[in-house]
Amino acid sequence: MWRSPRMHDAAEDIFELNQNINQIQIVFLSPAQIVPHEEIIRDRRDEIISLILDKVAWTVPIAIDTESLLIMDGHHRRAAAIKLKLARVPCLLLSYDNISVDFMRPDQKASPEDIIARGKKGDLFPAKTTRHNFPILTSMRPIKLRELYF
Repeated sequence: MWRSPRMHDAAEDIFELNQNINQIQIVFLSPAQIVPHEEIIRDRRDEIISLILDKVAWTVPIAIDTESLLIMDGHHRRAAAIKLKLARVPCLLLSYDNISVDFMRPDQKASPEDIIARGKKGDLFPAKTTRHNFPILTSMRPIKLRELYF
């Protein structure tokens, strides 16, 4: 789990668009750029909003596929960002080449290519259908909300 060795508000640290941390790349993208493939549960989105507002910070990046910008983990965080009208959110770039996908509903199965295609068409799976397995979902230093509004 990555944590900043020192907590500070250095503009170059916060605004750096690409951070390479042990081969992990975090970028800042508009929530509108990020492609969902699952519906959300509004109560869960509202819980996430409360957590973000309580901390006045964003603490966990949204995991997305590098090629398609499809969400692997973070549908509710994206929905919270949209509701909060954030201009950008931190995203962890990953590849389907390095992860596997489990389906949490026995009636749903698909390849990564099918998941991406459904996301791009807006043909969303029900909430909590897929579980993307990757070695880590990195924590990061909290990013103050005011830094994500522009």
